[in-house]
Amino acid sequence: PELLQQYPEKVVAIVGGEVAEVGDDKREVYDRVVKRFGNVSMYVQKVTDQPRVYKIPYRKVINT
Repeated sequence: PELLQQYPEKVVAIVGGEVAEVGDDKREVYDRVVKRFGNVSMYVQKVTDQPRVYKIPYRKVINT
């Protein structure tokens, strides 16, 4: 909720539990984090109140 209030519809990168970069494009934000911190673990996502929907294809196995 705090991120939604501060950065609505922006892309944020989180490094070490803190917001490291903010922008409009995921790739741009990612590149800035790598430039600042090197190749570190990070989470990059657009801040929105809309739920993300993932469609995962699967195959049903029928034993005959």
